[in-house]
Amino acid sequence: MDRGFISIVLISHKQTGLEKDVLTLKVRNLGSDVIEFEAHIARPCILWDSKTGCFFDDDDRPYGGKALAPTPNIGCVMGYSFRQRAIDWLPYQEILVKLCEFYYEKDIPFKGMI
Repeated sequence: MDRGFISIVLISHKQTGLEKDVLTLKVRNLGSDVIEFEAHIARPCILWDSKTGCFFDDDDRPYGGKALAPTPNIGCVMGYSFRQRAIDWLPYQEILVKLCEFYYEKDIPFKGMI
């Protein structure tokens, strides 16, 4: 989190059909804060470079990045639903709440991967 390329994102129960909102982790998007409580706005990944592509090799990408489907004239289409992402992160809510408390309103600039 301190390197600035991970975001904690709240996914609303309205997007998942679950009983409660769920905190998740994901690779941060350009122009996004470290903690996102707002609606999801489509922005490029902070680790994407138009010349070299993704920083990660295919095998090392997080699942959400592996599940993206590039579509001409549209951009990438998610292949990992908000519901499935929320279910995957349900076991980690206690620690994510603590991380939110620690990072809330902190400006963490992207410091690269290395």
